[in-house]
Amino acid sequence: MKWSNNLSDINTVVSHLNRGNSNSSDVDIKCKDYFNAINILFNAYILREESDNYKFRETIYHLTDSEQKKAIINSIFLKNLINFKPYIKDDKMLRQGKIHSDNTRIRNEPDRNHIDLINSYNERKPAGTIINNLCKLLYMIRGNLNHGEKTPYGIDTEKVQRDKTVCEMIFPLLNIIMDIILDYPSKKLIVYGTLKKGEINQNIINDNKNERKNIKIFGSITFDEGLSYYNYSLANNDISAELIYKEKMELDFDRLSKFEGESYIKILVPYIIDNEILIGNIFANNKIKV
Repeated sequence: MKWSNNLSDINTVVSHLNRGNSNSSDVDIKCKDYFNAINILFNAYILREESDNYKFRETIYHLTDSEQKKAIINSIFLKNLINFKPYIKDDKMLRQGKIHSDNTRIRNEPDRNHIDLINSYNERKPAGTIINNLCKLLYMIRGNLNHGEKTPYGIDTEKVQRDKTVCEMIFPLLNIIMDIILDYPSKKLIVYGTLKKGEINQNIINDNKNERKNIKIFGSITFDEGLSYYNYSLANNDISAELIYKEKMELDFDRLSKFEGESYIKILVPYIIDNEILIGNIFANNKIKV
């Protein structure tokens, strides 16, 4: 996604995603942060007045090309969602009193959004149709998470666990979708200090002689006991760094995490290249909240 250089929106998106990626967050909180990030994206992408439901679906649909849609559809995570039981329900039906909490038969009937996704997937409908149905289901889940446990019949005591179970299922899908929309930050590592080319620790990263691109990042670099620490903020955008792009960066992330230790944390940050703002991963000062 190409940003309109609205740093406030970009900062809010990466803040939500960094909280969502935190190991200390419960999975339902992670999903809420990812949904909030998508909310910022669709308001930046679709400027005209439309419903949030429409913006949610259109943003994901139009910011994924045909091959990316197929990648989502062919993922094990979507297959898991297709096979998920019990069917995911719309909590709004309980809140509005349309389904009594004691009516087991009605409560166990499948929701239309989940069934439409299952049918379009099993019938091998066009990729666009499947993605559109997936977005409808995700938007319904977003609504479920945004409302509490109260119903006209009292507290829905099962809601918290139900939300967590559903979020365990959909969080990997949200992760894939956001990675695609943001131009694959999972494949991008931003390095500075002794990890830059020609510096003492450059070989910690196995870049397979991939070209390192010079970029600018926002924030500041401080020094403590001979070590450099990157601190993210929007106060300054003139810090020189290098961008490494690899199809599979997971091993490098793990290796660098062990090398850097607990003083550093991997986060998403914006960077500037060719007058365009994109997002990548960087190991930053773990003492600074983002």
